[in-house]
Amino acid sequence: MITLIGTGHVFDIGARVREEIRIRLPQVVGIELDGPRYHALRTKHKDRRGTPLVYRLLADFQTRIANEYGVEAGDEMLAASEEAKALNVPLALIDKDAQQTFVRLRKEMRFGEKARLVGSAVVGLLPILPGKSIEKQVQEMQEDYTAYFVEMEKRFPTLKRVLLDERNEHMARALQDLAERNERVVAVMGDGHVDGVQALLAGRGLPVETVRLKELRAKAAAAQGNATATLTMTIEGDPPPPRD
Repeated sequence: MITLIGTGHVFDIGARVREEIRIRLPQVVGIELDGPRYHALRTKHKDRRGTPLVYRLLADFQTRIANEYGVEAGDEMLAASEEAKALNVPLALIDKDAQQTFVRLRKEMRFGEKARLVGSAVVGLLPILPGKSIEKQVQEMQEDYTAYFVEMEKRFPTLKRVLLDERNEHMARALQDLAERNERVVAVMGDGHVDGVQALLAGRGLPVETVRLKELRAKAAAAQGNATATLTMTIEGDPPPPRD
């Protein structure tokens, strides 16, 4: 069984990610990173010299939104790696090499597409559907990724192909390889990749289950609410009677 856990790189869901991994007792945990990006995330290395403008803009956007939610972009990937260590199982970096992706974007993205992306990023909005609140766009994406990616392909065809489609294929191949050697594989990736990777794996006859970002955020909110209620009762309520 391959389990795909869909996350958002800007939300405080690390504890929920760890829980979903733990209950499945995987033999290997995969995360949507390559070696250099994993190292940079672990060391909080911010040097982005040589990184194409379009990637810097997307990274800056993620950082701004993560700050609004009180986390750092990528914290959920670190949480997954920490759980793999806690379970004493291998951690697999399943994403495509970022430098290769940089080169493809630099060579293949046309000027008009770059200009549209820069214009969208400058106003501080998602680079696809400007004019809506961040939370609203997140909700709409989770409800209908297909429509979102259709619009993305219209406005940013190279971006979609290189950052989404080609990486989906790369991650699906990596997970297929892991599944050939392990009965239980858990992979943590951005929620927008889940549908594509699931379809590719299912097409190859591999059993797949999914845990989506919407579920993780709902569980995180419920856990926070329960913690708040417990704290209130402890402070304001009478102590419970002792049990026999």
